[in-house]
Amino acid sequence: MLKIVTFIIPAYNAEKYLEKCLKSFLSPEINETIDVLIINDGSGDRTSMIAREFAEKYPGIFRVIDKANGGHGSTINIGAEKALGKYIKVIDSDDWVETDNLIKYVESLKESEADVILTHYYTFDINTCKKQQHKVYDEDFNSTKSLKDIMGQFDKYDDCLCFHGITYNTKFYRSCGINLSEHVFYEDNEYATFPYYKAETICSLDLFLYVYRVGDVSQSVSVESRIKKIDHERKVASSMIDFYYSHKMSEAAKDYFCVKITRVLASYWITCFLCIPDRKEGRRLGKTMYKQLEDKDEIRDALKKKYITLLFMGYLHLDKKCLDRMIEFAKKRRQR
Repeated sequence: MLKIVTFIIPAYNAEKYLEKCLKSFLSPEINETIDVLIINDGSGDRTSMIAREFAEKYPGIFRVIDKANGGHGSTINIGAEKALGKYIKVIDSDDWVETDNLIKYVESLKESEADVILTHYYTFDINTCKKQQHKVYDEDFNSTKSLKDIMGQFDKYDDCLCFHGITYNTKFYRSCGINLSEHVFYEDNEYATFPYYKAETICSLDLFLYVYRVGDVSQSVSVESRIKKIDHERKVASSMIDFYYSHKMSEAAKDYFCVKITRVLASYWITCFLCIPDRKEGRRLGKTMYKQLEDKDEIRDALKKKYITLLFMGYLHLDKKCLDRMIEFAKKRRQR
């Protein structure tokens, strides 16, 4: 039977979480139509053993590839190459899917030919055990739209135009000729951006699929990890800028890329100016990156105010917590 979707599962030292992740795909009604491809990225624990137990017990559903460590991006690169499904969806091994929604998801993909599919997702805080919704606010779910349409109502789609909300048509994704950066963190920003340079059709589904586990200090999004991996964020920002200036794309795609690039750079400067304990070194790193934008007028102009604000906050020795409080205050004022 034709596989409708390949779920790519990047797995590195994931023995604590992998079983929960893989069990979430077990839904008898659609198991013949899904392909769950676990990419063991050179783990040193029981990750491969757990994955192979599932592959042996459910041979028509789970497959395993063991490879030398190459980072998260390398697992997606291999997964996209080896996928059997009409669509591909990446689920990290410490996250999981809403099993009850798999049937509707697969049935929708079966009927669709869109380049990109968007779905709602949850974040699950491991400290409070609370779920938070992240939604597409579409007025016409299941209909096909252009990227120009999406950019015209960007706020309605913004929350799910990210790693956790995106599913790609496999044939379309391969046609983009994309190789994500390897041996770096934060390359999920590339994954959620690069294919849009040629995406023509986008469809949103009114269902929650991905459950994204948050609240772990070891995660790459934690402040501690961001400081430690500051150079990874710089490399990803640079690769996104290079891609933008080396590919022909529509005006809508340019707008989309500018939004994504400015966010990665803003995140980088937050780490540089507000998180790194050695403020002088942080300013040096941040200023060096800004200097590299001298001939990148579109991006530089979009970021100038944000850069100056964050740099000034750094000089005042304010930190990220202060910035978060300011953002929360501004949100509340807008809601009044």
